[in-house]
Amino acid sequence: MIDLDAVQKQAQEDLLLTCPQGRTHPMLWDHSLRVFKSARLVARFPEVDNRAVDDDVLSIVSLYHDSGWAVQHRDREVAIDEVLDDITSSIQRTVGASFMVNQLAGLVNKSTLEHAAECIRVLSDHDITPIEAQIVAEANHLDEFHVFSTCSKVCRQLLNGKSIDSVIETWDNQMLYGYWSAKIKDSFRFGNVREIASARLQILEGHIQNIKRHNGNEDLLEFLNGD
Repeated sequence: MIDLDAVQKQAQEDLLLTCPQGRTHPMLWDHSLRVFKSARLVARFPEVDNRAVDDDVLSIVSLYHDSGWAVQHRDREVAIDEVLDDITSSIQRTVGASFMVNQLAGLVNKSTLEHAAECIRVLSDHDITPIEAQIVAEANHLDEFHVFSTCSKVCRQLLNGKSIDSVIETWDNQMLYGYWSAKIKDSFRFGNVREIASARLQILEGHIQNIKRHNGNEDLLEFLNGD
């Protein structure tokens, strides 16, 4: 068994980025920690419970699955506001896998690191074989349906010059044309996780509609109209 506390501490050091102003930027670490916690719970789901999951590999992969972003940021290949702004590429997975091996070489045995590295490299593949990679992929996709993830995307769109009306319109169009329902259908291999993602989507839709309602002062109009 690995010293999980030591691995988590190392991951936190590796994934806490620094803004140009010198402030700590926790977004990548927060995302990785959420995926780590979700993956450990998904590993207990009925679809997985009877399969041999290496808990050490699962923990390492979930913590370092997006570490390629950290490497590219520190190499000045991506700006701080570009981190996690797009789907993680296979090149980033490969970079992250090598980075993870180097960073954990003194904490984790070689065979575990090699297995974890292979899992990270295949996370962008359509067909994933290692069960640990399957679980992390589920947890990673599920994080897209986290309320905070949606709030972060909305804030980024506003900071990039979009109006609130434009952000709401984009969401409404995505819902109208089935973008999110298709994403749920295509992203998840475990039925129970898919159901949870669907439930989260309903909550997100409620939040966006409340933004629309407040932006249009509908509550004020209802008061004036006596509704």
